Amino acid sequence: METHLEEDELVAFVENRKRKWEGTVVASEGKSGGIIMLWEKNKWNVRVIFKDTQSINILVELSKGKIFMLSGVYASVNVRKRNLLWKILGEVEVAGIPWMLVGEMNGIVEANEK
Repeated sequence: METHLEEDELVAFVENRKRKWEGTVVASEGKSGGIIMLWEKNKWNVRVIFKDTQSINILVELSKGKIFMLSGVYASVNVRKRNLLWKILGEVEVAGIPWMLVGEMNGIVEANEK
């Protein structure tokens, strides 16, 4: 989810929900972007694999050892930065683990989408 929030605002948001929720954040760059990913505490085993300015990537273990990777993306509108994101994500090794990619890809197919 794109937040448009500075890092201290994101941390405060997560801290205020700590009794029931856990999470991780990527701060916005000015008023652009920012990502927050929350999950219900004690419901799943969640491990942050890596995060950068355009993505948060977690490994989620459900009941009975079933696992999947989830990537939350807010891709840059800058083509060079966005291409770097796809390069990084393309190098992620999921070794047969299901992988879900969600978010704002900022991919423009036709000029009228600008």
